[in-house]
Amino acid sequence: MSQSQPLPPHIETFLHSLEEDELFEPEVPEDTIHVYVEEDRITFMRESPATIESIPPPPRDHRSLLVAVLFIILLVVIIAASLLVPSPNTSKAFTVTVQGFALAPVRQSATVQAQATGKGYIAPTTATGNITFYNGQPYTQIIPTGTIVKGQDGVAVITDEAAAIPPVTQTIPPTDGQVTVPAHALVPGASGNIAAGDINEPCCVTSVIAQNPSAFTGGSNGQHFTYVTRQDVYHAITPLLSTLEQRVPQLFTSLALAPTCVPTVSAVPPVGQKAEKVNVTVTVSCTAVSYDPHRVLTVIAVYSSRLGSGTWSNLAYQVVSVSKNNQITLYVTGIWHPIIARHLWSGK
Repeated sequence: MSQSQPLPPHIETFLHSLEEDELFEPEVPEDTIHVYVEEDRITFMRESPATIESIPPPPRDHRSLLVAVLFIILLVVIIAASLLVPSPNTSKAFTVTVQGFALAPVRQSATVQAQATGKGYIAPTTATGNITFYNGQPYTQIIPTGTIVKGQDGVAVITDEAAAIPPVTQTIPPTDGQVTVPAHALVPGASGNIAAGDINEPCCVTSVIAQNPSAFTGGSNGQHFTYVTRQDVYHAITPLLSTLEQRVPQLFTSLALAPTCVPTVSAVPPVGQKAEKVNVTVTVSCTAVSYDPHRVLTVIAVYSSRLGSGTWSNLAYQVVSVSKNNQITLYVTGIWHPIIARHLWSGK
């Protein structure tokens, strides 16, 4: 069993010399000396310290720094996305109403010439005039109604009234009694227009002469003619009207809703008048209503405010009705994308 005892002087001197030497040596790791004193001997044992190799720090890796920065940015994006996450999209359909306004009327005319097809006939007219009967007898003589007399050209006329011819007047020389009655040509037509004095012949009874002191007039022959009919006008305007009703609404320079077109037709000469051809003019005038698209977007925005924060996609609208006071109703469809703020600590 070892015990601690005072060291001999020479050993103390040796140990002190070791300590003095260490003062002048560079700083290196020190060894540990263990001294074991026994009855018959003294044992020294040196214990070297564990050598720790010095490893220089690795050089800086810029790529690792970039990866770290990208990781931080990704983390920020994830946090932001978690704060503002859109909820599922929702299809919406609703109606809005905006005040429209009347557009300035537009009009256009076209003229076409057509053949008149109406067929007419003018019946012949009968010439009329007067017959004067002269009586050379001393008594009255009666010539009945419907008495026929002929002129030198052979045209016959017939009396329209009975002629009571007074007797001759006993003057020097004697004056025949006379009476004038109306008459007309026996056959209608222009041939009955006999000249004055064409009839001058004895007639009917003794001592009676018939004459026409003036010409017969008013006789005309029958006549076929062409005139303008409603069908002529209708067939003339049908292609014109169809073309104009398609073309005139296109003259509006703004969006035109519920265009109303009114045609006006005129014919020269007018319907019923004799003519071989007719000029037909058609004028189409149109009115319409429009609206301001910006006003529609404003009304949609007002509606959207009731839905909260969000955006639209596939937004579309179409007109469904126009009222008499120009109120325009539109049917709107679209997909609403609401945005809802979420809290990190609640996950909602």
